[in-house]
Amino acid sequence: MHLRIQQSFDLLADTVGCAEVPRVAWFADKASKFWDDNLYLFPDESTFPRRPRDILCMERILPLPEKIRLALIDAYCNPVNVPKARADPASKDCLLRVLLGRKRYGSSRPGGSIFFSLRNYKLHIDQVQELGLDATGFATSMADALAVLHWHAKIDACDIEFVLGSTSVDRNAVRRMLPLKDAERLTPGTSTYERTTNTDQNYKSLNVSLWLLDFDSCQPITMDRSGVRQTVKAFLETDPFCPRPYAEDKYCQGLWEVFSQRYVETGSKITTGASRSLPALFIEGVMEELAYRDRSTKSDNKGSANQGSSRGYVNVRG
Repeated sequence: MHLRIQQSFDLLADTVGCAEVPRVAWFADKASKFWDDNLYLFPDESTFPRRPRDILCMERILPLPEKIRLALIDAYCNPVNVPKARADPASKDCLLRVLLGRKRYGSSRPGGSIFFSLRNYKLHIDQVQELGLDATGFATSMADALAVLHWHAKIDACDIEFVLGSTSVDRNAVRRMLPLKDAERLTPGTSTYERTTNTDQNYKSLNVSLWLLDFDSCQPITMDRSGVRQTVKAFLETDPFCPRPYAEDKYCQGLWEVFSQRYVETGSKITTGASRSLPALFIEGVMEELAYRDRSTKSDNKGSANQGSSRGYVNVRG
């Protein structure tokens, strides 16, 4: 599945925007010779006993730079615990899980969080707004990536994650290979440097990029309405990294508009024939299902029986 996604990102390097996929190197099973030489390097804990396992080796997503980590601690950690958080070795393992579809609960509590860790830190949409980050850039990159996963890699993107992490400082590092068949289509003498390296990296002033990972729950889809229903179900069951419709404030709803419009535009570019209608059906399906859930919740709160809905995407839950 990882190679399937990596191939789509390589082939559509000009379409996927700024989201990066860590490159995969190899897979080893429990009986692999890899464990003969390396088992002792792994932890031996009650929650993770030391034993051979299936293992996938891929490019490491580097943690965020120290200046950003310290700024996050100062902004969101309780002042009493700031020295401890700064000294905590776990704070170096910092990737930000960007949740553009969810606000924090209790975010207005003064003094910052008492229990604080930067390991897999969740950066909610209100924090993105509060910090003045490029939410529109995040939303468009997520839309591009999700459209490619759905309509080129042809998977449902179930349980994927978007995180902010550091990129390699080596701009000459080859991020995406250029397949031979693509090179043969180019006019002789055409530069491929810009396409395959980090020269056009977004957020490059901070050496930070939006990364896409965690593909073990993804499943193939069909290029029809059944496939659309599967993608809608997967989208709503995955953590809300992407914006969601029907937000309570203008800022959040605006990001949904940016995301949904870009998703349809990108999806239309990479589909042909009857399949070109599918990206728009996905957006409609997400909106219809969430509207149905909202009506059901309000109905339940009033003590009314749930009578269902006549909308076409109610079957998503089945």
